[in-house]
Amino acid sequence: AQLRAVIDAVPDLISVKNREGVYWLWNKVFSQYIGMSPREVVGRTDAELFDEGEARRRSELDDVVLTSEQTLHSESWEESSDGERVLFDTLEAPFYSLEGELLGLIEVSRDITERHLFQEQLRQAHDQLSGQHEQLKELEALRDSLTHMIVHDLRTPLHLYRPTSPIATRAP
Repeated sequence: AQLRAVIDAVPDLISVKNREGVYWLWNKVFSQYIGMSPREVVGRTDAELFDEGEARRRSELDDVVLTSEQTLHSESWEESSDGERVLFDTLEAPFYSLEGELLGLIEVSRDITERHLFQEQLRQAHDQLSGQHEQLKELEALRDSLTHMIVHDLRTPLHLYRPTSPIATRAP
């Protein structure tokens, strides 16, 4: 009961599967995400809970964790039961009995969709500002060139035009 209260208090999706991929434990957020009650998840596998492509992807990641007995970190876009696209940052780790026997894996997935969208907006703003900065540098160079020409012309005295041709100096 205490373990259930702890995992249900976590806002991330948490699930535990045995080595055959059968769900042993999960939190309320996981049940809500897949759109099933906790009782409907009991004893099911990914093939029974997700579409074929998602089930295959999950199974392949599970195999990597169980074979290597290493923690795996991944990011993936997934579709919730209500059709919403969500970006998850997921950690999958093997878990063992007290005797050291591999029992299965634990998966914790955090929704990072908002963070991703903010990062994308920040990247776009950065690109826009970089482009504007380059334009400003070009305009400053043009201003400096024009200023230099104006100063040069002001410092160079203008000579009055004096006609020296005999035709130009004759009086009518």
